[in-house]
Amino acid sequence: MNRNATDTGYTSAMGFGHGRREIYAVKDTVLNFDSTVPGAIRMDDGIGFNTEYKGDFDIMHLSFGDTGTSIGEIRLTDIELTRNWVISAH
Repeated sequence: MNRNATDTGYTSAMGFGHGRREIYAVKDTVLNFDSTVPGAIRMDDGIGFNTEYKGDFDIMHLSFGDTGTSIGEIRLTDIELTRNWVISAH
């Protein structure tokens, strides 16, 4: 899958669809504004999600309603998606 020295654990090849996810705890990183107390700001703990995806995305039959008549298809090639989220755990 075309790994190289700088590609540890994740491939840069577009030959196969693949993804990687990391889930971890975070401490004191999510701002929490208390609207009932003027100027009250504190930091909450949370959960972090990092997701990387590389691959193709194909919708072979696209239709509206219940007619089943296709109006076409969508093909997205060589997509690279990265998402990094931190969600408050309060």
